[in-house]
Amino acid sequence: MKKRIAFGVVLCSIAMALSVQAMAFADVSSNAWYEKDVRFVAENGLMNGVEKDRFAPEDSVSRGMLVTVLFRMDGAAAGDAKASFADVKKGSYYEDAVAWAESKRIVTGYSEARFGPDDIVTREQLVTILYRYAASKGYDVSASRELLDFSDASEVSSYAKSCMEWAVGSNLIGGVTATRLVPQGSTTRAQLAAIIARFSRNGFLSAPDQNGASGEVPGESPGANDQENNQKPEGPTDSVYGKEPTIYVQNVTARAGEESVNVAVLIKNNPGVLGLSLRFFYDESRMTLVGLQNGDAVKRSLSMTAGKKLVSGCRVIWDGVEVTQSDIADGEILIMTFLFKAPAERGEYPIRILCDTAVDNDLSRVPVKPVDGSVAIER
Repeated sequence: MKKRIAFGVVLCSIAMALSVQAMAFADVSSNAWYEKDVRFVAENGLMNGVEKDRFAPEDSVSRGMLVTVLFRMDGAAAGDAKASFADVKKGSYYEDAVAWAESKRIVTGYSEARFGPDDIVTREQLVTILYRYAASKGYDVSASRELLDFSDASEVSSYAKSCMEWAVGSNLIGGVTATRLVPQGSTTRAQLAAIIARFSRNGFLSAPDQNGASGEVPGESPGANDQENNQKPEGPTDSVYGKEPTIYVQNVTARAGEESVNVAVLIKNNPGVLGLSLRFFYDESRMTLVGLQNGDAVKRSLSMTAGKKLVSGCRVIWDGVEVTQSDIADGEILIMTFLFKAPAERGEYPIRILCDTAVDNDLSRVPVKPVDGSVAIER
């Protein structure tokens, strides 16, 4: 008989045991896409700030840091097991966590003597280790989605492919853009907070059996310390909204000097929208909207029109004759192309979205939650 494990109860017990209170970090703004996720992991004692009032959301996650978060999430106590790796220093903050993770076969070392606690965790390594943790707990890890939507799917290492498909199929991870996973990119602290929060909200509740994992647990790449440039964490693309229809602007990372940046607008839990009116707001002193393209999720059934002037506050309208069941899909409804005025300064540039109206086949209004996004310029 399948066992239902209330993951939220585990988190509550951790929070009580650690007596953790909500933390206010000076470097986590109230409108940051990851603010709620950072608050979640802080309140539940899963992640602390690097300083009293600083979370460092863009800093990379190390292997020692990741296993420590999982150790806390598991509610495990320090046992008699000792880490066998020579580079895991006695008394280090991750010592007990590494010993626990090694005993559970959640992580392995590069060799019998080397764990690499300070090595950066790539995105594909993160989902592999999280998969192992879920499997070790007996959670249902049968979800899977092919990576056909991502142009860089071939860059996913063979050892991580099934784990990445599980993470995408479980809505734990998406792309840093609509079509790029960046599996070799480093994981940021904000990304880790978001994925851990989703892991909880998704509720990995069903276990295949009462004895834990079934099937083989994928291995880990020996070249696990690839430190590709930090990517802007995916935003609400991966967020779990339940059944609430949501339209959101994707968070995108770009490099200073890039001529143009494409930003996707997506719909989640499409209720069968026949008519839609959206407005977009951004900083015209830094960004210029130069193009709009109807998205694949709606272009078969809805036509798109926009004003002649593509300025901040411009309205984009979709309408059609009828939407059939086969027409209803989640995904991209709009691709916006922006130019950044030189020199493009490093920073985050918000894109706000306002939904004026949305109607279904009966021309009845349907509630749609708008979620803002941003473009992050990195050097």
